[in-house]
Amino acid sequence: KTGNGSSYAANAANVNDACPLMPADLVKKIVPNANAPTREQYPRRCNISNGTSVLEITIETGIATPVDPVNGAEFVPGLADGGYLERLDPHSRGDTYLTVILGKDPNGLLHVEVAGHDGKDHKDDAIAVAQEILAHLK
Repeated sequence: KTGNGSSYAANAANVNDACPLMPADLVKKIVPNANAPTREQYPRRCNISNGTSVLEITIETGIATPVDPVNGAEFVPGLADGGYLERLDPHSRGDTYLTVILGKDPNGLLHVEVAGHDGKDHKDDAIAVAQEILAHLK
């Protein structure tokens, strides 16, 4: 538990199912009355939706994982090796995509997408979800 980025990536590589990493308290806030989560194995992804709003996390590790800064994204300090926030819908601002660089040796990324479809900016929600997941990956 060194707390540096590479331990995050190494621990993320051992995650088989992303869904247990979903912070239940934030899920209730961001996606109230959500359906059961859907899982994917490659990449390790968990998606929770209530028909309107969606919260999705993805963990990527391995050689092919790009760990460069995301062009045009807002840098978010204090998240492992750095986070990059993108607004995928610049008009309604309801779709927020956060990429956290977990480490470069070994490589690892955490993606948090909040698609609220509610006209709200979900930057703080995406960061809060990432912070809780990072606490589990330390």
